[in-house]
Amino acid sequence: MALSKQSLNRIIRKTLAKPGAPSTAFAILDSARDARIYGLLLRPGVVCRALMAAQVPESLRRALPYLVTLNEAAGDLRATWRDQGHRAAWGILVHSEAATGELVEHFRGLFTVELPDRSTAYFRYYDPRVLRTFLPTCSPEQLRTIFGPVDAFVCEDIDGSWTVYSRQDGALAKRPAEAADLL
Repeated sequence: MALSKQSLNRIIRKTLAKPGAPSTAFAILDSARDARIYGLLLRPGVVCRALMAAQVPESLRRALPYLVTLNEAAGDLRATWRDQGHRAAWGILVHSEAATGELVEHFRGLFTVELPDRSTAYFRYYDPRVLRTFLPTCSPEQLRTIFGPVDAFVCEDIDGSWTVYSRQDGALAKRPAEAADLL
């Protein structure tokens, strides 16, 4: 079931209205998808970490994936994603009890994958178009690797609805997103 823009707005407002809620929601945003993303990451109070380990020039920092803590200070970022980034593959949502540093290290370890011919490739797992296609093809071992400390990934679907992906008994579980799963 697709969420209308009005429903998504209501869900986000309700979620943001929960004062003192623990921060277990994160986003991985791809600043290469839209120039506005990087500017949103620089706003006061937004807690984010680049997922590339090496020092890179400013011009490249504007095109990196970032792990963002979805706290109250990220309200402008959330609203812009909701209003202008909907259906634009800006990134994915992540639910985890892990510390930010642990998540950063986990996600940094997923960038390079080995292909069947033993060559390596860059893996854009933080792109919802990639993740929602890849996860259903994974073996239990691959799921364990990609999920690591992550409880659930939430991806926007091509129709604008959102889907929650988690592991259940080693297998992939998939369900439509509810208010508590979203921004």
